[in-house]
Amino acid sequence: MEMTEINQGATIKKVFIRLMPVLFISYILAYIDRINIGFAALKMNPDLGISSYIYGFGADVFFFGYFIFEIPSNLMLEKVGARRWIARIMISWGVLSAGMAFVQDPTSFIVARFFLGVAEAGFFPGVILYLTYWFPQQYRARIIAAFMVAIPVSLALGAPLSTAVLQMDGIAGLKGWQWLFIIEGVPAILFGLVFLAVMPDRPRDAKWLGTEERAWLQETIEREHKAVAAVHGTKALQAFADPRLLALAFIYFANTTANLGLAFFLPQILKKLGLSDMQTGLLTAIPYIFGTVGIIIFGYVSDKYKERRYTLFAALALTGFGLVGSGLLTGSFLAVAVMALAAIGIYGTKAPFWPLPSMFLTGSAAAGGIALINSIGNLGGFVGPYMVGWIRETTHSYQSGLYFLGLLALIAAALTLLVVNARFTQARRTAPGASPAGIRGAYHTYVEIYHGQNKRRAGVPCPTSHSGGEDHMTIRHIAFIGLGDMGHWMALHLANKRASDAENIVAFDIDPERVKGLVAPGLVATTDPKKMAGAEVLFLCLPDGDVVENALFGANNVAATLADGAVVVDLSTIAHVKALEQQHLVDASR
Repeated sequence: MEMTEINQGATIKKVFIRLMPVLFISYILAYIDRINIGFAALKMNPDLGISSYIYGFGADVFFFGYFIFEIPSNLMLEKVGARRWIARIMISWGVLSAGMAFVQDPTSFIVARFFLGVAEAGFFPGVILYLTYWFPQQYRARIIAAFMVAIPVSLALGAPLSTAVLQMDGIAGLKGWQWLFIIEGVPAILFGLVFLAVMPDRPRDAKWLGTEERAWLQETIEREHKAVAAVHGTKALQAFADPRLLALAFIYFANTTANLGLAFFLPQILKKLGLSDMQTGLLTAIPYIFGTVGIIIFGYVSDKYKERRYTLFAALALTGFGLVGSGLLTGSFLAVAVMALAAIGIYGTKAPFWPLPSMFLTGSAAAGGIALINSIGNLGGFVGPYMVGWIRETTHSYQSGLYFLGLLALIAAALTLLVVNARFTQARRTAPGASPAGIRGAYHTYVEIYHGQNKRRAGVPCPTSHSGGEDHMTIRHIAFIGLGDMGHWMALHLANKRASDAENIVAFDIDPERVKGLVAPGLVATTDPKKMAGAEVLFLCLPDGDVVENALFGANNVAATLADGAVVVDLSTIAHVKALEQQHLVDASR
């Protein structure tokens, strides 16, 4: 179903207004419950005899429980629906978070933290997956940025709130840190019930959308998911072996290590400056206020310029250099200013990062893959605080710990440039080391596809014949002219199936309506013939008629834009191919 851009924007805005407040508040509650341990430790550690080492381990064991149950939780969400499953997660973690008030010693502290991680497992990747059910790819960096603002906001609000609650020491016979866990845990239970009551699973379930809006949004999301599925499949186990997924998991691991390594110890680092508990809480909020600005800016820039690679790199580099600078300035108030820069990078990373998995994952692969990224990434929530705590015990300073966090972020920045490149959305090869055969491969591939086209019309998947081997293409710049059923299907097939190593695939037609309907990862659909400049192979997909006239018309109209030695292959009909061979425009023997 087609809608004007104005109506599309209005629909997305309506969805945003209805869903985001609930998701935003839910994540604030989740993050406050996660990091309140850093403030509770100011009083709880001496009360229970917990050392820095035990505190770091106990705080971090949360992430082991999270890691173990993350993937099963997200796969279950896909089966039973986001509304019920996310509500279940919130209620169970709220109960266990409030239960932290009753730990008695280091052992019960460690056990409670582990089961809190089990309860919360799947919440964040579940929400990321949920957002892919509602927002098309072109909006996701901004939408994820809006959702992620909850992290620095929760830290900015949580810091003064937590330190204020600590002052309730002695009320009803409870310590201040016990009240902290209770007051910040109960709202998660209540809001889990709200989530269950008001959040629909998919656009088709949204009664507050108009019929046309609902149909357009559901069809758009399904079309995007099918385009990704055509390239990469939907099997979770297949996704787990994808090197891109593992690289993204490491990048997120580095980001989370830096994030929580700093978050858990920031109050204690600032306390060393001689501040009171309240002053510590207020000063702790400063970096996170800057982090809020960072995530909004990076999300806006990433979507506006449709660019993920360099925005992600810039955010990670800023994180790394900011943390190293904080280490150099440890012991002075200037360190807070540099930590604010690091926070811009830490939270700015999330906006360009999280749209990346859905560029090559969908279905069960997306549910499992996003969960795998988050579960491995969240091990950084163990490594960061544990390493900073261990380094602090060993060196009696936080300086080297900040250097460690900064170096890890810089390694992730370098990995981003290597992995998120022009081939990022291509299907993985199943036959490494293949020996391509250039134009001959292109010719035979598309003659074979033509025969399949007679049986499988536009938009219906066709089996992939060439994932490598003799007929695998090595052409870097490919152009199509004419987007009837045949050309439309072939352009999508080449972009989706990636039966080539092409870095540029351009589909040209004079009819803007045909161009508008052509959407696939890595495909440029245009009415501007200049976009075909430098093409090495031109596939003509013109309407039937005078085959020679049509073929020569297409070739002559773009001949000036083609690369030297380019070959024109007409695949509108087999007769066109023969006509071109007779005119010496195609050498089928190459």
